[in-house]
Amino acid sequence: MDVLLILQFTVEKNGSDTHVVIIQWAFSDAGSTPAASTINLMEARYTVSLKKTDEGFSVWVPGLPGCWSQGSTEKEALANIRDALFDYLSVVRELAADADVREVVLSV
Repeated sequence: MDVLLILQFTVEKNGSDTHVVIIQWAFSDAGSTPAASTINLMEARYTVSLKKTDEGFSVWVPGLPGCWSQGSTEKEALANIRDALFDYLSVVRELAADADVREVVLSV
């Protein structure tokens, strides 16, 4: 079964909260026809904190220790934290590759 993952990033600003939204599309061919293919959608939202500095903006993800970035402008800082999030989560997936992994769903 072939699997193709495409990640698309968008940033939403809602009032004083800034969220980085990660949308992951996973396509898998379950059969020999396109109609037999399945599409799975995953969205993860991360609240990020921004701080204006003399050099521009610092940005970090409070829920992910060590996941931080910066930029000359707010827009650049948010673009950079998307890249930092992607890299952070890629390493987490690599480290968990050989582990017995489960998913937990939390609705708030």
